[in-house]
Amino acid sequence: MKTNKLLLSLCFGLAVFAAGCDDDDDTNNNNAQTETNCTDHMDNDGDGYTDCLDPDCATNAACQTQTETICNDGLDNDSDGQIDCADSDCAAATNCQGQTETNCSNGADDDGDGQIDCADSDCAGNVACATNDCDYDKIFFDTVDDGCDAGFVCAPVLGENIDVQCVADSNYGTYEFYAVCDNVGQCPVGSDCVGPQGGPYNCLPFCHQTDHPTCPNGGLCNSGFQGVDDFHICTQPVECDPIDNTGCTAPQGCYIISQAGDTDCAQAGTGALGTSCTYINDCTPGLICAGPQGSSTCMELCDTTAPECPQGETCQTLVSTYGVCAAGGK
Repeated sequence: MKTNKLLLSLCFGLAVFAAGCDDDDDTNNNNAQTETNCTDHMDNDGDGYTDCLDPDCATNAACQTQTETICNDGLDNDSDGQIDCADSDCAAATNCQGQTETNCSNGADDDGDGQIDCADSDCAGNVACATNDCDYDKIFFDTVDDGCDAGFVCAPVLGENIDVQCVADSNYGTYEFYAVCDNVGQCPVGSDCVGPQGGPYNCLPFCHQTDHPTCPNGGLCNSGFQGVDDFHICTQPVECDPIDNTGCTAPQGCYIISQAGDTDCAQAGTGALGTSCTYINDCTPGLICAGPQGSSTCMELCDTTAPECPQGETCQTLVSTYGVCAAGGK
């Protein structure tokens, strides 16, 4: 509708301009008894009234203008006291786009309305104008008071450096937790669209393994981002075989994720047998990162109920019915 209004206004403006170029000899006849041309800025009938100010032009189409017909002429075309882009009639005009506060933290009045940055209503949903009283213990799916203004939520912002801040709640969507996603805009508050490089990606809720281990819908707080200890993410167990690495699709592999022996598909690691590791999936599928903290290595998984280990090694229980092949033991 705004586009149509703009086109009609421009056409009307052009028509008025064309009429002003009328070559009729009577146009400039000062002896005329009526205003013969209502757009030439002349008093054609010599009565002291020019164009639309002359009662003779009361019914002329050019004088029925109720909108700002030209939005860049510096004139108040509809006599409402608002000129060009300051007139709401010009809201859709091409030259009036950008008449909003384009930067909400530069200390400038970008749209010239007298209101700077966050004082301008255009910045109502801008993150720079939110009360940023949130921290990592307020990012979870069940957080009640996250310290942010209405319309904002406390969330970690994932990028080269992970930070936490109040962001517009419009950044989030209506997908269910753990649902397959393409971007965070589809996921519910308290989660992010996370997955291995190349996908698949899922809406995984935030958690913390010690401070906030609770996860929705039977999820487990057992995953995270390398180098990030402020929060972790929940995943739902997936039935797969971590020994034979079946049940997952590359580039993911099957790994044990809990003391109860739950399994899940995760980005497959490349660590070979005996190499040092930090995370469970640092190792290639079929191996697991185990051993004393700080000196863990990739070890071969085995089934304690039907152990198969290299000669000289035994299947030593790790979790549930899973173990690791190691020298010694029984």
